[in-house]
Amino acid sequence: MLVLDPFLSKEWKADFISNQPEKFMAVVRRSNTCGIFVDECGGWCRTHERDIEWLATISRHFGMNCHFITQRAAQISPTIRTQCENIILFKQGFQDTKYLVQEFVAAELEAAQTLNKGEYLSKCGVDGAVKRFNAFLN
Repeated sequence: MLVLDPFLSKEWKADFISNQPEKFMAVVRRSNTCGIFVDECGGWCRTHERDIEWLATISRHFGMNCHFITQRAAQISPTIRTQCENIILFKQGFQDTKYLVQEFVAAELEAAQTLNKGEYLSKCGVDGAVKRFNAFLN
């Protein structure tokens, strides 16, 4: 597991963790068949969008499975969002929800605007149903 995290959070059980995108991408390009987590992806998209888009569009050809973690959907470019097959969605505002409803072709994601603390929606796969969960109960 490879992690790009601006805070180098100790909770990650990663094989490699970095807060330096250039160093991170060098390790990624030498790797294959691994999980990649980009924490605070919205910030990285502003400064390293080309690298993050490469992860979203090309890395799968090398057996990589990417996870993009962000506070708001709007912080991630449409190119990256539309490459995602699965989503775990906590409360979002109207504009962010609008993007996701369109891109995941799932009107049920509109419910993200009314989620309570700890509640989230999950949609797995292109044809997957949207399901509601509570992080504190599951």
